Amino acid sequence: MTLKRLHALIILFITLLLTGTPLHAGDVTSAPSFVPSFPMLAGENVMLMWIPAPGAVKYKIYFDGKEIGEAPAPPFTTPAPTEVGKYTYTVTGVDASGEEGPHSAKVAITIVKLEAPKGLMHRFLGEVLNLRWETSSAASIYDVFRSEEKDGEYKLIGSISENKFIDPYVKDNKDFYGKTFYYKVVAIDKFNKRSPKSEIYEVAIIAGPCSPPNNYPKKPLMIMRSKEVLSIKPDISSCDDIATFSNREYIACLDTNSAKVLVIDMDGKEVLTIESSENSTAVLSKPTKIATDKENNIYILDAGQSKILAYNSNGILLYSSPYQMIGADELNLTRVKFPQKYESRMPNLKAILVHKNKIYAADSSTATIQIYDKSDGSFIDYLKNKNTGEIQLFMPTAKMLLGEEQKLYLVQQSGRIVRVRNIETGERVYEIGLAKNWVGAFLGIGSMTFDINGDLVVTDYKMGGIQVFCKGFGRYMYHIGDEKAIYSNNRNRPYFSSIEINRNLGPISVDSKGRLWIYINNTKSFSVREYIGDKIWDSTVDKPEVSVPKGMLDGFNLHRK
Repeated sequence: MTLKRLHALIILFITLLLTGTPLHAGDVTSAPSFVPSFPMLAGENVMLMWIPAPGAVKYKIYFDGKEIGEAPAPPFTTPAPTEVGKYTYTVTGVDASGEEGPHSAKVAITIVKLEAPKGLMHRFLGEVLNLRWETSSAASIYDVFRSEEKDGEYKLIGSISENKFIDPYVKDNKDFYGKTFYYKVVAIDKFNKRSPKSEIYEVAIIAGPCSPPNNYPKKPLMIMRSKEVLSIKPDISSCDDIATFSNREYIACLDTNSAKVLVIDMDGKEVLTIESSENSTAVLSKPTKIATDKENNIYILDAGQSKILAYNSNGILLYSSPYQMIGADELNLTRVKFPQKYESRMPNLKAILVHKNKIYAADSSTATIQIYDKSDGSFIDYLKNKNTGEIQLFMPTAKMLLGEEQKLYLVQQSGRIVRVRNIETGERVYEIGLAKNWVGAFLGIGSMTFDINGDLVVTDYKMGGIQVFCKGFGRYMYHIGDEKAIYSNNRNRPYFSSIEINRNLGPISVDSKGRLWIYINNTKSFSVREYIGDKIWDSTVDKPEVSVPKGMLDGFNLHRK
């Protein structure tokens, strides 16, 4: 047999196999089997593909048990269902005598409802506006519309397959301050069907008292100079968390290793100690986080006992209340995934906040926030969205602060971000720490507090920097540095903004005089600092002279006069 004839026979065999024509007529004894990933949506149709059955000369196709057509060979295309639901298909082989073989296994396709996009939010990456929204089921593309009037004409500005869109027109700069823009998003499915438009989403470019100066550079390192006016070494082995009293005249330092809380005044005088001893009413075991209320009562998370401890301002124990056990009855298990399903256990509380008559405690194991009654420590509920009643889920939270207008600031280390939510409704307000340049971004969030203006102060233990963000809308304002401030564009430590406080940053606080208290871990002391004047140094313009020990700044690219 020649090679050419062998090739022709192979082609003939493959053709006969694919067309289902038998080499010898006979009954169809086996069912066709569907190819993986089929049925498949193809435009407004459903495509079916199967492996031919021996002996079949044609095939019958069934939809939900009813015959809908025949085909001499795969594939087979049929209009897709238009109603929401789950639909099944089977196929049979038919031999030369017209006898039908067994049905294939059922395969299914699900048609879902195309809903309007929800959960629109925004952030600025540098100056550019970035919109996001929740993914809509069945959507393959989204149309984005913008208007400068809420009830005006919305013009199409882009189409995108992802649930995010960058609008390069809207800028976060002085040319746009005072302007407001409105957006709507429409989801479109594979059949080119369109969802209703989303609810109107408003983006206001705010110019307030904490707006950057007019000469605000695009890639700045704005530094507010500071100098040390007091150095305090308290009688503790470490300061792992700080709570500031309501009048800002005292701060409470929590020492986990020594199971101790030390309260000191603005001059560094130790006025109160809470620790376990034979002559003490305290029962501290392994305290991890601390908070205060407006009456200057002190609340402590104690991981050693899995309890919340409450003391008055004189250090008298008010109560000791156990953490609320986590179990199937407390949480919506369709949204919260448990490592051990349905097994009750103690939460892993990592942050605490006191607001009005409630204690909020963040649980890292379920990414939820538990709420307790501050009068007796009894469990109340989980933080929920007031509009939907759903338990709010967050990335694990390491620190919580409550700012103006019910803004809840949540430090989420794994995302290197501060997320801001409304504590009453659970709605997202904005996010801090997502800039693509190093200004306003974080490598490792250490601590945070509010200054006397209500602006957010955040330390970064990896970059060795302290940054300040506007209270109204989270815009980066400036770094806090030493009087001999230094700029570096080293990739691993881009902003080396202070000689004295560049490393080992611990918890921070601000007193009633507006001074910044920074705990320095390696010296086990507080550096109390006040600002030098009110002029911010712009590293893109000013190039200060520096004088530092030889070798201290090796590897850093410094800008000098």
